[in-house]
Amino acid sequence: MGLVTVGGAQGATISLKYDSAANTALAQQLADAITSGINAGTVKPFADGAGVPPTLQPGTPGEYIQANDGVTALPKGYADLVEKAPEAVVFGSGDAGETVLSDSGSNLTFFATGGSGSVVAGGGTNHIVIPGSDNGNWLVDTGSGNDSIVALGGNDTINAGGGHNFMLLGGGSDYLQLSGNDTVVAGTGTATLAASGHHPTLVYGGSGTLTFVGGDGPATILGGSGSATVFGGSGTLLATGGTAGNNLLFAGDGAATLEGGGSGDMLLGNGSQHQVLQAGAGNETLVGSMSPVTAASSSGAAGTGTADATRTEFQFINHEAGGHDLIIGFNDSDKVNVEGYGPDAVQDALSTQTVSNGSVTITLSDQTTITFAGVTALKPTNFG
Repeated sequence: MGLVTVGGAQGATISLKYDSAANTALAQQLADAITSGINAGTVKPFADGAGVPPTLQPGTPGEYIQANDGVTALPKGYADLVEKAPEAVVFGSGDAGETVLSDSGSNLTFFATGGSGSVVAGGGTNHIVIPGSDNGNWLVDTGSGNDSIVALGGNDTINAGGGHNFMLLGGGSDYLQLSGNDTVVAGTGTATLAASGHHPTLVYGGSGTLTFVGGDGPATILGGSGSATVFGGSGTLLATGGTAGNNLLFAGDGAATLEGGGSGDMLLGNGSQHQVLQAGAGNETLVGSMSPVTAASSSGAAGTGTADATRTEFQFINHEAGGHDLIIGFNDSDKVNVEGYGPDAVQDALSTQTVSNGSVTITLSDQTTITFAGVTALKPTNFG
C-alpha cells in the first residue's frame, strides 16, 4: 500500500493510501503540484469541517478536503479535491485542469460538470461520470476496487485497475488500459483498448472505430455496427467484426474464433492453438497459419474447414450468393469441399477456372467466386 501526502488547510498535511505503485506515483506527482501552490499562496485550501466550500475570490484557485460523508457541489475555482470520506458524492467545479485525489478507503462518485482534469483513486468502489456535454479531456486512474466509468465526452484516457469494472464510452477518441475483469461498451467515437494480465475482457463495439490488443486473459470482442481491428494475445479470443466491414481480425497465440462482420474483412490465423476463421457477408480474405485452423465462408457460401500443419480443408456450403473469397497459402495437401451445389459441383467449378496475375479463380453455381492466391490451376484431387 503506497502513501501519498498533500498539503491541506491551516498547515495540515493530508495522507492518502493507494493500492498500486503506479497510482501512488501519479497521485504524488499531482499532490506535489497542489502543495507547491498552497506554499506559494496561489492555492487556497479549505476543509469540510468548516462547512460547505466557500466562494473563492475571482482568479484564486482552491483546494477542498472532504473527510465526512455527503454530497458536495464544488463552486467555480475549486480545481483540486482531496477525498477522505468513506462515502462521497461530488459534482466537479467545471474548471480546466481539475485534480481529484481519493483515498483507498473512500468510495467516490464524481460527476464532471465541464472542464478537464485527472481523477486518481487509491482503491474503493468508484463511479466516475463524464457527460457528453463535457468536451474536455480526462485521465481516470482507479485502483483494485469495482469501478464504473462513464466517459461520454472528450478524449479520455482510462485505467480502471484490477477489479470488476464497467466502462461506457461516447463520441470522443478514448484510450483504455484494461487490467481487471472488465466490460466495455464503445460508442460513436474511436476507442483503443489494450488488455494486460489474466482477467477476462468483454467488449461491445459501437458505431465507431474499435481497436483491441489482447493480453494473457480470455477476451470476447463483439464488433457492433462500426469497424474493428483486433490483435489477439496469449489468452483465448472470440472476436466478431463490425457490420460496417473492413475489419482486421488477427488471432494471437491462444485458441481463437474470428468472425467477419461485413464486406472487406481480413481474418488471420496465428500460433499453435486451434483457431476458427469465419468470413462475413461480402468480399473476405482468410489467411490460415501452421496451427490447426478452421476456415469458413458465408460471403456467398457458408461453411467450415479444418487445417493443421500439413493440410487445410476449406468447406463451402451453398448459402448466400455473390461473395468473393480469397484463400492464401493453398497447396496440394489442402482440400476444398463444396456442399449443397449438386452432384456435379466439383466438375462445374473446375470448368469455370480462370487465371489472372498468377492466381486461379473458380465460380460456384450461386456466383460465389473463390480465388486461390499463387495457384494457377486446380484439379479434381484438390477437392474432397
